[in-house]
Amino acid sequence: MAEEITIEEHEARPVVEVAAETRLWKIPKVLASGFATARAHIEKSDAEVTGMPFARYLEVDWQAMAGKGAFGQFLDFLTNTQKMRIGMFSSQPVASDGQATGTEISEGRYVTTIHRGAYHKVGDTYRKIVDWAVENDVKLADSSIENYIDDPTEMPMAEVRTRIWIAVVD
Repeated sequence: MAEEITIEEHEARPVVEVAAETRLWKIPKVLASGFATARAHIEKSDAEVTGMPFARYLEVDWQAMAGKGAFGQFLDFLTNTQKMRIGMFSSQPVASDGQATGTEISEGRYVTTIHRGAYHKVGDTYRKIVDWAVENDVKLADSSIENYIDDPTEMPMAEVRTRIWIAVVD
């Protein structure tokens, strides 16, 4: 379930990311490994993890998503792969190594909302964002960031919140 959709200004923030490409149904396992790698890299760099982890999904075709129903999304889930970056926010910029990349989330304007509930329903929230963007003549970048607000191991899945950010293309 999506909450209010807005456009927010965000300052640049240092992050550490781990690159991945995986089938959609394997994302939870890949996330766990990527979060651990990013956290370890930040900690060995004498920086601190600031905030909850995130996943940045790359090369997203919003128009294709808008035209698919539940069955089309299910087929995508079984067959497609997703390029992504799995990361943690850092208290300061850190150098890259062979496994983790020190970079930043760029400053700029982002369409944002909160998805509340089970992750397998996040597609409904994305469809609402895409519809909102079309109605408001807002062009979306071809990636999104899902910043996990709540730890799903510590609360009921129906209450878990995920902040979704999609950069606005001017």
